[in-house]
Amino acid sequence: MDSRSKLLLDIYHCASDAGAADLNDYLLARLKQVIGFDSAVIADLGYTPETGFMISGLSLHEAPLERFLSRSQVMGQENFDAYGRLQTRDLVLQHAWAQRGRSVHVNLAELRLPADISDYMRRYDTRHSLTSMSPQTAGPSTTMIALWRSTEKNAYDTRHTHEADQLFPHVLQARRINRQLALAPVTEASKTSVALMNFQGCLHFAEQDAVRMLRREWSHWAPPMLPPELITALGQNRARLYLGSTIQVRASRQGNLLCLVISERPPLPTALSPAERRVAGLAGNGLQYKEIARELGISPATVRNQLHAVYQKLGVADRRGLIRVLDASGYVNTLD
Repeated sequence: MDSRSKLLLDIYHCASDAGAADLNDYLLARLKQVIGFDSAVIADLGYTPETGFMISGLSLHEAPLERFLSRSQVMGQENFDAYGRLQTRDLVLQHAWAQRGRSVHVNLAELRLPADISDYMRRYDTRHSLTSMSPQTAGPSTTMIALWRSTEKNAYDTRHTHEADQLFPHVLQARRINRQLALAPVTEASKTSVALMNFQGCLHFAEQDAVRMLRREWSHWAPPMLPPELITALGQNRARLYLGSTIQVRASRQGNLLCLVISERPPLPTALSPAERRVAGLAGNGLQYKEIARELGISPATVRNQLHAVYQKLGVADRRGLIRVLDASGYVNTLD
């Protein structure tokens, strides 16, 4: 068997066995052996009128997360014109977007870039880029693979773009297979969507509906880092449950990632605090004081006090009344 065939078999074998983060690490490591780079990223990009152009998933290799957290400050607002053309200060991204499905190489040292963008590239030691985006689909969403080299004389050329054009489609297909295998069991329920995050709160993947629901809960939030309130809530209780004003989020571990199943929930008749919502939701599911305390890492006395406050706000006398209110609001079913 020739080396190219073995490489492709290895990629698809890993797609069926590895977790999402492990697969991305493996794919970038194999690309590095074939094409060579100093740092790289696999990023899922999307656009909606509500959220604008954004990064909804991120897997980095030898590149700091700060590179992407500070990117919007340098590149500014990115959007589409009436003809579907990406409006951005990032010339590499603009070029790659216009040629989705093909790889493009750019010698950044030869470009006449604005001073702040040149400083940004130097800060992250980027001299050359080889970038490819998944082929154009019905909507403006894509996966980007970007490979970067730091040495000025070590430029990419047409040989590398040809190699990338041969390999990148298999990388994208392997990620699709891996995602379908990993997430199919949890996406069957109606009105739910899925996202994957690492334990630091950075998104590795998010469905568009997941982003929409998160933006409704936190109107000023933008990926790839999830809202601190959500990260804290998922880490504070063993149930890995967040109960918000408009959504609930359940998390389960998949290797070194958390899979988030995000569901819409109707508003309660009276506003409760985040802590009260969590206690009310668990009580509505039938958990006793000690069980709720164990799940949330608080004392049974705190649970009792918070439930008493919930009863007062909802105008009920006991747990049965609470369940009736939650059931009428659609909460009990969404928490099952």
